[in-house]
Formats: sequence, C-alpha cells, structure tokens
Amino acid sequence: DFFPTFAELAGADVPTDRAYDGRSMVTLFDANRQEIREAALVHYDKNPDAPISEFERVRFAYDGTYKLYLDGRFYDVPNDWEEESPIAAGKAGSGGEKVREMLQAVLDRTPAWEKASKN
Repeated sequence: DFFPTFAELAGADVPTDRAYDGRSMVTLFDANRQEIREAALVHYDKNPDAPISEFERVRFAYDGTYKLYLDGRFYDVPNDWEEESPIAAGKAGSGGEKVREMLQAVLDRTPAWEKASKN
C-alpha cells in the first residue's frame, strides 16, 4: 500500500509492467474522500530469499472477525484465537458464509505470490 500511496502523493503513475496488490491510502487522509476497506490482506514470508523456508509462508484476508487463508482455512477469530477449529464450508451461518465469499474475492483479486526477483 505504501508504493501506490507515495506514487499518488507525488503525482506519478505506478509502473504497469507488473501486478500490484496494494492500493493507495491517500483517501484515508481526506475526510471528504475516505474509503474504508472491507478487509485487510496480509502476506507473510519471514525469509523470502531462502531456498527452503524455515517458516510457513502465509497469505490471508481478515475483516476483523473472520480470517480466510489462501489454502481455504476459515476462522471466527474472536471465538478461536488459537485458530484450532477451522470452519468447514457451509458451516459458518449465512452471515459468516457471506464474509467467506467476500474474503475469497479479496484473495482472488490478488496477484499470484511469487518470489521477488532481484533487479
């Protein structure tokens, strides 16, 4: 999110030769244009340059209550802080299933996660 934000503040366009999952946060600074995101998208890779990672690489979308991992695990975080009981598809109730669909859409519109190239 920082790159597109700084680009917008500088009046520059982001390069079009690659995909970006971040969005400009400039609207957060302007009460007349403020947009609230439906979910946060999190990527975590402790050591992206390691040929074999010692830690699990994860990506998930989170709306403040529910968390959906890229591999499909779905949790009601306030009721399962330890993430020990994933909720099976169709078992989260109508409200939870709507959130699952929204979080899946967030994950689906995110570029594939590939190891960064060094330029």
